[in-house]
Amino acid sequence: MKVILLPSTPLSSFKKFIDEKTPFIVQFIPISFDQLKTELSNNEIISYIRHKPTAELLKKYFNIKEIQGEYIYDENDMIYVISSPIRPTKSGEDVQLKENDLLIVRIIVARGIWI
Repeated sequence: MKVILLPSTPLSSFKKFIDEKTPFIVQFIPISFDQLKTELSNNEIISYIRHKPTAELLKKYFNIKEIQGEYIYDENDMIYVISSPIRPTKSGEDVQLKENDLLIVRIIVARGIWI
């Protein structure tokens, strides 16, 4: 199973559902960095995260294959969105991040609608 790390959840990732006019639901499950470490162990990890401080922090803990380009949803993937809420005071400046600074959610995608 592939693990996908994304910086956000772009709608274009789910183009297949949209083209087919298929209703789908995306569930966001907040998790801690410690949970992330447990869930990612022994999996192939592919990262689309380009934010340098976030990418460098993740590389300390995980063997990551970095990909440039757009992610297209695959039902066999485990998806996580990881981002930093910390913004630099000056444009172009990098910020120092700690594990607990990151916002992390696991994404579950399913066909249909449940409310």
